[in-house]
Amino acid sequence: MATDMAQLRREIEAAFASVPYPGDDGIVGHKCWECDEVLAKYKGKRWQDYKDRPLTLVGPPYRDACMLFTPQAFRYYAPLAMLASAESYQEADMLIDYFLGSLAPTDGKHAAKHEARLTAFTPAELRALLSFLAFMKERHPLDYATGPDNEEVVSLEKAITTRLGVTEMRGENAPPGAKE
Repeated sequence: MATDMAQLRREIEAAFASVPYPGDDGIVGHKCWECDEVLAKYKGKRWQDYKDRPLTLVGPPYRDACMLFTPQAFRYYAPLAMLASAESYQEADMLIDYFLGSLAPTDGKHAAKHEARLTAFTPAELRALLSFLAFMKERHPLDYATGPDNEEVVSLEKAITTRLGVTEMRGENAPPGAKE
């Protein structure tokens, strides 16, 4: 479990270091005015160029952009959402809620989209995500360990550990369809 920010940062950066940029056409999944804004903001932007100041790309007013990302873009920009939320919890505002809410399992109309996002992650990335969740529960227990977001966190942790068990049993190292 990552208990300090420096350790969590190293784990996140290492796990996502080789994730390929989704391409300008792979950032959003459809065409609407909101997606056009998100595409204009993220087009050509490498997450690594923002890792030391993640809020400048993923923070307000674009904290909800992850809801419009394709699974590949969600995976690609996930390190910034995690770093911004962990390092600048108050300033990130609702970023973590949009991030977790776009990834956690649901029975609603977005279930397939959430599942596609989760299955895009490699085992190392999933482990980094689990470390991030543990860090947030430790640092913000009233929100993520016992509070209103606890159910979402528990369901996401269960989905990740299930996914890790399946991929590691099969010996998979990359998500389906990954170009490596």
